[in-house]
Amino acid sequence: MLILKIFKINNIKNYQFQLLFFFVLKIKFDFILDSLKTSYIIHNEIPENILLKIFANLAGE
Repeated sequence: MLILKIFKINNIKNYQFQLLFFFVLKIKFDFILDSLKTSYIIHNEIPENILLKIFANLAGE
């Protein structure tokens, strides 16, 4: 899984734990994205290309 690869957690064998871990991280990333979008809308300080760079770095691309 890409998310697990990002955090270099390759030794987790339990599929249910991987799924739980993935959803917890997804909730955190969604929260971060919503926060950044809100900041962008309210303050107009975060250009969209910076958001793309942030998530490209998180994805390791």
